[in-house]
Amino acid sequence: MQAIALAALTVLLAVSFTSCTSCERGGGKNDSAPTDTPRIYIELDKSEASVGETFVASVMVEDVENIYGAAFDLVFDSDAIELTGKRKGDFLGGERVELIAEFQSDDPDRLVVGISRTGDAEGRDGSGTLASFTLKALSKGNYVLALQNCALMTPELSYADVEVDKPTKVTIK
Repeated sequence: MQAIALAALTVLLAVSFTSCTSCERGGGKNDSAPTDTPRIYIELDKSEASVGETFVASVMVEDVENIYGAAFDLVFDSDAIELTGKRKGDFLGGERVELIAEFQSDDPDRLVVGISRTGDAEGRDGSGTLASFTLKALSKGNYVLALQNCALMTPELSYADVEVDKPTKVTIK
């Protein structure tokens, strides 16, 4: 079963290098009335930070069903924002979860992320945090963090539909 989980994570990472139309639709977390449509979005612990200060960008899912893993690109201006830490969220469970996050070699503004349950585990339903990223503010200005190339996967390695919110804005003072 461990091999199946690793294969699922590999598939998820491979998907993140291709385009996904559901990632381009955007919905705007605050732009629409509440629905039961599964969605993925970025939630910041603060929308303003001073140069040198850190802030946390959490990748959240809402109203999802039977999710075993996820892949996405977290895109931001690496000249203005630096990744200083990453951690698994609580949504997929505890110890049997693998998180891989690496910058794409030809694009320093694109963090390619894969997170998956491992072993013989059921999919998860509901809402919660997939992963959180600690970021350091480097340069003054208004910047966006966006999710692209998103995919949610079931234990059977099929894709689950998901709406992706518009980019999230952060102001660095």
